[in-house]
Amino acid sequence: MGLKIQAAIVAVAAAASLATPGTVQLAMAGPRADQPSSPFAYPRQPHTYKPHKHPDRSRAPSGATEPEPLPHVAPGLTNLLTDYRERAIGHEDFARFAYIKLGIPQPGRELPDRYTDSELPDEQRSLLAGLLAGALDQLPKDVAESIRGNARPIEPAPSSRLPSRPRAAAPDAHCGYQYSRSLWGEVSWCKETTAHFEVSYNVTGPRAVDLTDADGNRVPDYVEQTVKSLEYAWSRYKGFGYKIPDKADVYIGNPRVAAGVGFTPPYSLIGFPTIVMGQQAGAFYLPRHELFHLSQYEYIPTRSWVFSARTTQWWMEATAEWGARVTMGGDPSVPESERYQYARHLPEFLGRPNDKLNQWDGFGAPRQYGAFIFAEFLSARLSFDAVRQTWEHLGGNWRGQPLEAIDDTFADYGVIPSDEMQVFATANYQLCKNDPQDPNDSGWHYLNIDVPRWCDFLASDSRTNGAGSAAPGIHRPYRYNVRLGADGRAAGTVTVRGGGTAYIDLIAPAGDLRRLVVGLTGVRGLQGNLITWETMPKRCYPDQQTLFLDANAEMQANLGDRCTVATLAINRPNADTDGDGQRVNWSTYFLSAAPR
Repeated sequence: MGLKIQAAIVAVAAAASLATPGTVQLAMAGPRADQPSSPFAYPRQPHTYKPHKHPDRSRAPSGATEPEPLPHVAPGLTNLLTDYRERAIGHEDFARFAYIKLGIPQPGRELPDRYTDSELPDEQRSLLAGLLAGALDQLPKDVAESIRGNARPIEPAPSSRLPSRPRAAAPDAHCGYQYSRSLWGEVSWCKETTAHFEVSYNVTGPRAVDLTDADGNRVPDYVEQTVKSLEYAWSRYKGFGYKIPDKADVYIGNPRVAAGVGFTPPYSLIGFPTIVMGQQAGAFYLPRHELFHLSQYEYIPTRSWVFSARTTQWWMEATAEWGARVTMGGDPSVPESERYQYARHLPEFLGRPNDKLNQWDGFGAPRQYGAFIFAEFLSARLSFDAVRQTWEHLGGNWRGQPLEAIDDTFADYGVIPSDEMQVFATANYQLCKNDPQDPNDSGWHYLNIDVPRWCDFLASDSRTNGAGSAAPGIHRPYRYNVRLGADGRAAGTVTVRGGGTAYIDLIAPAGDLRRLVVGLTGVRGLQGNLITWETMPKRCYPDQQTLFLDANAEMQANLGDRCTVATLAINRPNADTDGDGQRVNWSTYFLSAAPR
């Protein structure tokens, strides 16, 4: 996790032939070559990378928009954040007050009453932690060092009296450390040091790690595997061109961390790259996810925390899940039970497809994790390097806004973001069933070898399985199912937010082929797509009909006979929009007969 995990640091401290006049056809890239066996090595891509000269967005433009609104928070925290944003207090005062609110004293300072709350939920502590990291980055190094000093664990020499380890071999000289400061807990730790990590693990009490040591080498098997996962992922991320710290501290089994979770605070909070994990956190998936956060902190500018904290958190979690995927896929030691954990929240993303692309539901909420599929789309559609390039672009816009960094990456590959969002919407709808033999389908598809397992997750969720639809065996994003009567008349309203897509399956009545007319109002700035299916996923006609919509629009397609379903997909391509979304009214009816 990203900022959620930081809470613990504080708790621990359609058819071309049917196109109507005026229809704009979307040019679709052809399918890629077969994906190689390596899940992180992609074949040659359909787009060429040419670094683009982007507009200078490093300074706030005149009339610049406000920062992303903060979530509703406690009154004292609201006052503190408001005063900081309005510059009533400076970076140093904010940092000291923030540490005090997080439970870490600052000698000679007290928290003003107007900043005090009787209780601060974990997610609000997380938000404060991210902004605190940004404030520390703005201070001179010696000042920041003096402020953060109380947040570090103090490590004395190993104790001469070592803890009992009944299920492991006799303890050795690497055991018996007693970290002080309530932030870390008064527990006994052992250490395992590798080329890039110093791993401290708890060996006493209810938060002790599993001490089973089958090979008798005096290191618990669980710790050994966690260390191997970290080193393997480190070498992969480094090889993929990501910035990543040469050294990091890892703490497993802290008594103030939930048993199965992990968190990675911004470096600034402690002064050194640090990962903290519960004693029951898996040894394969979670270390890789958390390690990717360490890389992300190498790119995130302070203004991302100040102006774009929610979207930054969204992209952190989406790409950390993607990072876990690419490093587990190439590691034969990863068991089936953990190999696909990164995809377990995909139904939350595709179960709400008309929501914002960058929807952030709160710290630890699942939808942003399911957004890994967008990172996967970028890496497969553009190039494997595209995800890294979004992070490299993050400092190039004044808000530190990931959506602008993504647009800059699209520009580097010479593609139009709105076109790509339509490809993304269609590929997601055909995720679980694409027919490579279908001559009418020239669209782009995911070819990742993990797709069948993604579809297993979709099958387990009532929003994304095919039950009750025109194609019950095909799992896909949530869609409205509308069975048309003999006259084809139906109507409804959908809401689409930035980067999202609403899908409506219009199911034909039995009978001859007829001309279906779809009317749309309130669609300025949206894209409409009408795809006709014979038996999903087999299409009726050679391509799909795409309209770049004005205030009102009309789309037509032949429906009936062998063409059993028409899917109306309404996409809002501009992801950098907020608010309650755009309401679209749609209606349908049949003409007397299909044109010959």
